[in-house]
Amino acid sequence: FLPSDETEAVELSDLNMETEKSKKKPQTKETRLAALQSKLREAIESEEYERAAKIRDDIQKLTSDN
Repeated sequence: FLPSDETEAVELSDLNMETEKSKKKPQTKETRLAALQSKLREAIESEEYERAAKIRDDIQKLTSDN
């Protein structure tokens, strides 16, 4: 497991990369959902349950915004 500060740095890095990608090409809701589901699987497989919970919440927000 990474220490909390390092975990946050990794998450922020992921967010920064996603932001940079989104500047290049807008993501559709379906594309964003697929990316989040992939990240959720990765987080669960690596036993990063707090990160997985945050991603799950993001998925719920995205799918409830119909």
